[in-house]
Amino acid sequence: MTRLVAHLRERGWPLQPEQGSYSGSRDISGILHWRPHRIWLYAEAEPASALPPATPHDAVHVYIDNL
Repeated sequence: MTRLVAHLRERGWPLQPEQGSYSGSRDISGILHWRPHRIWLYAEAEPASALPPATPHDAVHVYIDNL
């Protein structure tokens, strides 16, 4: 988890530690107007707070094993 957080921070994600997770959002620039992108990283295998229904409803869940 430490290496993944460091990797994402190097690429501009301002991740902040929380209880058992990391989260952050960043503005996306370009010629189109984008809403800020958000990311949540959970240290648990399948945290109950990340299971459906999630906010926003179109959230994508990615579980990475063996970190």
